[in-house]
Amino acid sequence: MNIDTHWLEQTVFARKLSDEELTALSSIMQAGRAAQGEEIVSQGEPGGILYILRSGTAVVQHGAPKPIDVATVGEGAVVGEMSFLTDASASASVVAKIECEVYLITRSGFSELMNRHEDLAFRLFVYILRHTASVIRHMNEEHISMMQYIGGSRMGA
Repeated sequence: MNIDTHWLEQTVFARKLSDEELTALSSIMQAGRAAQGEEIVSQGEPGGILYILRSGTAVVQHGAPKPIDVATVGEGAVVGEMSFLTDASASASVVAKIECEVYLITRSGFSELMNRHEDLAFRLFVYILRHTASVIRHMNEEHISMMQYIGGSRMGA
């Protein structure tokens, strides 16, 4: 399976990549597929792999034996980033809702990229941070809505 470098240039890196950079990326990034219902990330598993959804839709789930759907993610989403960055085990599972194409980067591959192509690694890191900030922003909005609902319910509104 080939990596769509044009998509990466537009979506992740926000610039045209040189042939040298494309070669470096192809040496540390793998393309994979997850069939509908297949786990991309398994809660409790060791971390160390970052996944970028190239296409498809997946559901983030927490808990066992009866998982709760926490979020739905699609093209461009980053998953596994918390355990990738912290080396903690995965705090949630990510299950393909429909077939997904994913790009995988290991922590050691990212370290190699940092050593050889700082700007590329920096841009990837910024992409991860922007995605994470978006998730946190959404969680804050949900929390505020919930608190407003609870506050209104208690006041008889």
